[in-house]
Amino acid sequence: MPLETTLKLRKENNLNYQGLLSLIEASENTLSILIAVCDDRNLRDKIIEDCEKELLPNIASYHARLDQNEPSLRAAIYKIVPSEEFKKNEKYTLLNITGAEDLFFIRNNGEKSQQEKFFGYLQWTREGLREFPYPIVLWVTNQILVNLSRKAPDFWSWRKGVFHFIPEASLTPVLPPDNRIISDDYLKEDDSHSLSLEDLEELISNTENKRGKNDPNLVTLYNRLGDVYFNRIKSGVAVSFPDEKENALHCYYQALDISREVVDRYGEGNSLQNLGIIYNYLAKYQEAIKYNQQSLAIFKEIGDGHGEACSYKNLGNAYYFLGQYEQAREYYQQSLAITREIGDRKVEATSYNNLGSVY
Repeated sequence: MPLETTLKLRKENNLNYQGLLSLIEASENTLSILIAVCDDRNLRDKIIEDCEKELLPNIASYHARLDQNEPSLRAAIYKIVPSEEFKKNEKYTLLNITGAEDLFFIRNNGEKSQQEKFFGYLQWTREGLREFPYPIVLWVTNQILVNLSRKAPDFWSWRKGVFHFIPEASLTPVLPPDNRIISDDYLKEDDSHSLSLEDLEELISNTENKRGKNDPNLVTLYNRLGDVYFNRIKSGVAVSFPDEKENALHCYYQALDISREVVDRYGEGNSLQNLGIIYNYLAKYQEAIKYNQQSLAIFKEIGDGHGEACSYKNLGNAYYFLGQYEQAREYYQQSLAITREIGDRKVEATSYNNLGSVY
């Protein structure tokens, strides 16, 4: 289900929030390293607060900060684990670790910087974390993320997922000091940040075994697995196009069935939209139109402007490929009007480009 709290998240953030929740709930009694990326401390703290509330009463959440002088993840966890409160807890446990945002990358008198120490500890901490059978959410900034895979590759290889959260207009952002921000490399899309096909299949299997085949988290997990198969097809790395096409469709239909069973309207709209997109790619334009019209109706109903704009855009694409340019132009214009209203620059730019193709 989408986040229903005092903070209304934009679609990208809400998708990542749902993915984070799904992996936390699917990682019971298992070491699961989850990396959450957020430059805005206000947004980060609000997400942690809402996440902890949503997981109650089944999951107990604990929070620790890295020490700036000795920024060891394992040491930060040890601040929590020996506590009497932790020992008495009989619930499934989640650990949130913050403090990385305060680590400097500038060296002092030739000594290693705080970030260099942090990456050094991470690189050699993997085996030491085995004694903690819990999901661990490590909160980092984009600047730290850029260097994480390069400077702590062993730790990076253990990640179960990376979740990006971008500043929200409804909050006053509190960003890291300028001397900790370097490049814009993190803005480039990187598929390595996604869960692997094998990880997703394992999480789905674990969730189905522990919580049943209609667990709400499966809506997000099946949609993500469908995305993995679809991306393999589009990028040309699919081992078998017919098999992976059927796998992608199966995953989207599974997500759709479960979303309807648990009455998750947002998940239903997202699943329908995914089906519309893949059918458009497969040149089955009438199917694409059918599913995008259904997703449009749901996003209108629940007031999701981003989803509505994307559905209009996808309908425009289907009619464009059918050669019905007037109808396509009408949908592109509706998409553009909504993206302007909600400030969605990415879809707005796509809508402008699409409109240019039908004039």
